[in-house]
Amino acid sequence: PQAELYGEVADGQLPWTFIPDVDPNNPEDMCFNTEAFCGLFAETALDSDDVVAYIEQAVDFVNEQVWGTLTTSILVHPRSLQDPVIAAAIEKAIGRLRYGTIGVNFWGVAGILLGQIPWGAYAGSDPYDIQSGMGFVNNSFMLARPQKTVIRSRFRTPLIPNGISNPRFHKFMKALTYYEANGSLRRLPPIIYHVLAGMVEQKLG
Repeated sequence: PQAELYGEVADGQLPWTFIPDVDPNNPEDMCFNTEAFCGLFAETALDSDDVVAYIEQAVDFVNEQVWGTLTTSILVHPRSLQDPVIAAAIEKAIGRLRYGTIGVNFWGVAGILLGQIPWGAYAGSDPYDIQSGMGFVNNSFMLARPQKTVIRSRFRTPLIPNGISNPRFHKFMKALTYYEANGSLRRLPPIIYHVLAGMVEQKLG
């Protein structure tokens, strides 16, 4: 009932939707157990007076209460990481998180474009509660039995070629497809051009 709609409701069209203040003590809330393939964003809050305790509480929450094991992200300011206690708590959180890809100051979903790293659900899913699946794709280094991938970035909004706000996304993907089809080095310049030009246009826009 507290959902906020941005845009008009029309036949065959859903408005962008933000659901604030989801009760973290209600594990049956659909925001925690249903994956929405649409413009939906939900927010919840965990109560803690201590940073390290909050981090541990957040890991427990997403591991036990949030559906899926594919990817998650941690946002942490560089000044916070200068505190050795907080830095250690973040490293412990990365180790405890049961997700296939963990982005630190990075949108973990973008990991699927990095062909070298494994992309898939956290290893060890229950076949009777498969959630995000089993096994990995990509993994061009052919790492044996990977458990998870960790991607780290600077604390900033990353300009990535596969964002929907990138005006050259369709051109980038077309150039990437041609390159993957035959592997010719002459196919690389269009990829690089559309990545850089799109990121510039995205930043200026």
